[in-house]
Amino acid sequence: MEVSLKAVIDMVEADGDLRKNRKVALRSAVKRTMALVGNGAADLVIDPRDLRRRLERLSPAQAGLSPASLRNLKSLTWNALKLALPQLAPQRDTTPLAGEWREVAQQLPTRLARPLSRFMRLASRQGWRIAEIGEAHFEHLGAQLEENLTLTRPELLVRRARLAWNEAAASVPGWTGNPVEAPRRRPAGYWVEPGRWHPDLREEVQ
Repeated sequence: MEVSLKAVIDMVEADGDLRKNRKVALRSAVKRTMALVGNGAADLVIDPRDLRRRLERLSPAQAGLSPASLRNLKSLTWNALKLALPQLAPQRDTTPLAGEWREVAQQLPTRLARPLSRFMRLASRQGWRIAEIGEAHFEHLGAQLEENLTLTRPELLVRRARLAWNEAAASVPGWTGNPVEAPRRRPAGYWVEPGRWHPDLREEVQ
């Protein structure tokens, strides 16, 4: 599944339901993305998975944007992509939890139940038992979420699920699951001298 970013812009322009200011914002975001990941090539054809990876590797300094502006750019670009690729539209998983997964979900506090929701539904569908959960099961979750193009940061969801699972194993009475490998810490930030900042970033933070 591939699409050219130029085609995405054309679909934004052709959408009669979008307000003018929304079109301007989406079009501008896609053009900036084209400049950042495709050297401005209007005919750049890209797989959404590859685009997601490229955008995630971008730092604010590389993009010449503040962190908040870069997050907004990624969000707008992805929303524009959804117009060209309807399969990117979010689909809610309504699979009911069964057996021990339903029981344990009722015991979990909300702060653990939410990050574990996707994993528990997957485990329930697959017929996995809580006591047998290990690395392979969370790797399966990661692979599945990577295929879900409605998600912009699937690795973050897996990280949160691992942390919640380990906390449940340590704190929930009667929990039969074993801890899994703790997610790696996110890389430390780095400093870029202001003189090396992109001109747009210098203007934005002044």
